Amino acid sequence: MGLGIAMAILNNFGGGDTLLRWITPMAWQRLTQPFAGNHGWNLLYCVAFAIVPIVIAYVLSARRDLGAGVLLARNGPPEATLHFSSPLALAWRLHKRSFIGWLVGTVLYIAVFAAISPGLSNTGGMSDWLSNLGGTGWSDEVGLGHVFISISFYLISLFVAVYAMTAVLHLKKRRKRRQSRNTDG
Repeated sequence: MGLGIAMAILNNFGGGDTLLRWITPMAWQRLTQPFAGNHGWNLLYCVAFAIVPIVIAYVLSARRDLGAGVLLARNGPPEATLHFSSPLALAWRLHKRSFIGWLVGTVLYIAVFAAISPGLSNTGGMSDWLSNLGGTGWSDEVGLGHVFISISFYLISLFVAVYAMTAVLHLKKRRKRRQSRNTDG
């Protein structure tokens, strides 16, 4: 996600018509023009690029040696401890460290953004960039401060969404690992 945002930013600094617009999904709306030209055929190259990792993943999955590690898997106790007395307690135990890490990162982002936002919205380069972000003339009605706050809320929502996705994928990975141990044992 972060790499995609960085590539989109570099594409925008290059005028929006660089080679990066073909790579980053955040610039594909310029290629497809969904409400103007409907050039969806421009995204067919994505299918070609997606086939390569799919074939590699299939070949690797056929050759995996599940359960043939150097160390044997240990079975846990048959009864749960009091730390796992409810589903919420289990979720907290499993996600405590990553939740605190994402929370600290988001709070630091908010603090840094709040510290630099008054200076950025008043500088000539940033205010010109913000006013040209969605076209011309609209930023006079809304105000650059509101535009800047909107962008920051958008980025914070991306942080929260990425944490939620990683938490769900972490649970799914644990479940698969547990199922493979149960079938091996």
